Amino acid sequence: MTWKRDTVKIWIDDEREPPDYSWQWCVTSDDAIDLLCEYDPEVISFDYDLGKADDGEDDNAMRVVDQIEIWSESGVITKFEWQVHSMNPVGRENIIRAKNRIEEKYLR
Repeated sequence: MTWKRDTVKIWIDDEREPPDYSWQWCVTSDDAIDLLCEYDPEVISFDYDLGKADDGEDDNAMRVVDQIEIWSESGVITKFEWQVHSMNPVGRENIIRAKNRIEEKYLR
């Protein structure tokens, strides 16, 4: 028997609100990772820069992407829609590059 979890649309951004109420708003990478522990992503929309983490270090969406890669490799997360709404061009490109690598290796 296969376990099926509920799906969720995740909006990761520390400043901008999600487009509508169908999205779960995560303002930190830890918030998004916690949500992914409970739900399968239908779509995730990424901002790159997420302010400061609880430990005082700069927070960014690559922490979420790194966790997605780990869970994708082990089959915990399956294919979902990626969106990147970040205004940071370098951060945006880093997320897109990681997305392409993860989809090619694990989420076919």
